[in-house]
Amino acid sequence: MAAYRSKKRSGLTILFINSNLKFQERAESPCPILKKENPDFIGYEYREININNKLVDLYLDNYPNFGWQIISAEKAQPVNSKMIIKLKRNRHIANKQELTRLQRKFEAQLSQVDKLEREKTVRASATALTIGFLGSVFLAASVMLFHYNIFLSFVLGIPGLIGWILPY
Repeated sequence: MAAYRSKKRSGLTILFINSNLKFQERAESPCPILKKENPDFIGYEYREININNKLVDLYLDNYPNFGWQIISAEKAQPVNSKMIIKLKRNRHIANKQELTRLQRKFEAQLSQVDKLEREKTVRASATALTIGFLGSVFLAASVMLFHYNIFLSFVLGIPGLIGWILPY
């Protein structure tokens, strides 16, 4: 039968187990890096961001203002229009809450810019596809009416060809 005893030291609960019913004392942490006596240790938080290629310069120029250090910037493997930026920041940076708030605001504004950029191309693509589809409908009607009414077939064929050429 094993005996259990726990101690609470600096927020860390340590459990000692001894099968002989005798308690043994152990040091809290054998690792000198984790002790508070090591002033050279700096804890970092890491972040990885996937962004559009068009906005890479904005991110690279502005993230150091929020305390981040840029580790690397590389292209994403499956998609060439995306970049991966790897960052690190000191965990004990001054005014961290304010910097985080400003960083979130910055990211929201850049996501709005990215959304507006995508909206331009989406709207243009949708308009071109609609005009092309209508052109196809007119050309199909023109082909179907060719044997019955040649004049009406040419009248419907002209907007059909314009509908195919216009999106380009």
